[in-house]
Amino acid sequence: MIDKDLAASSNFPDVWIKIPLDIKQLLFYINETPPDTINKWEMKASISSEEGVKIQSTFTLPKRHDPSTIYFPLPITMPHKESDVPPPERYATYRHLTPEQKYIYLNWLNNINRPINEGYRFLFLFGLERQLLIGNFNAAWEMIIRLKNSTLSEINESRYFRYKSTNTLFTTCIMLNRIDLLQDITYIYEEPAYNDVLIWDDMQILVKYYNHEPIDAKEAINLLKRTSTRNRRYIENAPKYYAEEMAKLLLEKTGHSFIRPSDYIFEENRKKPNISIGFINPSFPFELRNPEILLPDTNKLTTFLHELHPECHERTKLQLRKNMAAEKEWSAQL
Repeated sequence: MIDKDLAASSNFPDVWIKIPLDIKQLLFYINETPPDTINKWEMKASISSEEGVKIQSTFTLPKRHDPSTIYFPLPITMPHKESDVPPPERYATYRHLTPEQKYIYLNWLNNINRPINEGYRFLFLFGLERQLLIGNFNAAWEMIIRLKNSTLSEINESRYFRYKSTNTLFTTCIMLNRIDLLQDITYIYEEPAYNDVLIWDDMQILVKYYNHEPIDAKEAINLLKRTSTRNRRYIENAPKYYAEEMAKLLLEKTGHSFIRPSDYIFEENRKKPNISIGFINPSFPFELRNPEILLPDTNKLTTFLHELHPECHERTKLQLRKNMAAEKEWSAQL
């Protein structure tokens, strides 16, 4: 909330008034110019999981400016044409934005569902990460999901942001022991275009594992699509038939038409993840941006999945040939 003195200040930007309260309450702002240095200070997080386990972590931030803090005295200028304003850096800081960029950022916060350069989105995400640790956890969590989902129509332009914002959510679940929230993270997008190369098979498998959810034949195919699997012809060109054969093969091998991650992943078998774990706010200490975390090993599951592929490939090829022969026979009878 904005206090009366700040609202009456001549430094108070008009564009700020249009920002919805649910967005505004998650922003960090001050009616002062940025100091040259910032003393070290402690940030404390105390989060309770649904099981009632309270997580308390205390750490010291280095002498860096938080990139998301909005300084009202800094000049803001409405650009004549937003498209003429150069985009900010990917990991920008509010204090270093040009006056025109500051206006674009604050104006975008009025409706974060609108497309915008990813540098502005990351700036907002930096502050939301900070809120996860020392502020309004629930509201920040929901806002990150909303922000990530707002990019789904931008298939190529926002791949990296979707990866990093989902990574923030995953990191939060693991580091703060909020496994109960993993169900909020999208697992495998149905549309192939959303299956970004950067989107971490291990993370997706672990989300399924922690949520006690099976991986069905269609999801298994989506995982195979992003790997170095050879002979991808039928995965790409005949996914319907390949999925049918995969379901049959799984039933023969496991007794189910799906994969249960818990049959292949065990808590006692842990390793360093081959995915990026950590928050991205550059003002956070190193141990939060690059934490030493051991996660359950998914190698047994992924190996099993890849071992199924050659047989599934051959079965799909045989089924397609049978279908073609049947079609020729039917046509000959006409």
